[in-house]
Amino acid sequence: VGVRAEEAAVDGQLRTIEEVLVSARRREESLQDVPVAMSAFGSDQIKERGIETEADLQMNTPGLMVRATNSSNQLSYSLRGQSIDAFSYSAPAVLAYVNEVQAGGVSASSFFDLASIQVLKGPQGTLFGRNATGGAVLYATQAPESEFGGYVKVGVGSYSERTIEGAINVPITDNFFARVAGLTRTRDGWQTNLYNGDKLAEVDTDNLRLSLLYSNDKLENSFVG
Repeated sequence: VGVRAEEAAVDGQLRTIEEVLVSARRREESLQDVPVAMSAFGSDQIKERGIETEADLQMNTPGLMVRATNSSNQLSYSLRGQSIDAFSYSAPAVLAYVNEVQAGGVSASSFFDLASIQVLKGPQGTLFGRNATGGAVLYATQAPESEFGGYVKVGVGSYSERTIEGAINVPITDNFFARVAGLTRTRDGWQTNLYNGDKLAEVDTDNLRLSLLYSNDKLENSFVG
């Protein structure tokens, strides 16, 4: 999801008009020209709306429901009533993609250093290589850039929550770039199991992502691990 600014004359003054660019049909085009019902969030919107989990995405996307099944890491997406039962062996009706690669759609995602999130509603079997009758959720990570840079974000919260997120972008050559991003988060549980006193809903996650990009006038190739 990107934004392209154009200037238009309004009452004798220049006014900036922002056009939202999406890739729902495997190419970059204006959101208003895409004949697909969808919600799109760029990196700035993800930060402003505090979208850090699938539950946060659900709160910001009309018609989307995300529920945990056997554990907090096993998820079931639902769009327009299309989903699967918690204990069904059926293929999911709504699929998740990370950088255009199917991620299964049943495991939790790591919401850090993301470039965009797009939620496509309705059947998506034509462009995504699989019959997703309910829709698709597209996650795109930040690609390496040609300039050196990075960021670090530290957060604290209730129930002893500690969060550290960061990324560093390194141009190795004029055509070869690398980006390393990571997230670590811990939080005590806020639910008590009355049977044995255990704390439930705790968070303990560590994530690391390496992105490599080679780009010249004729070729662009990327790797994300």
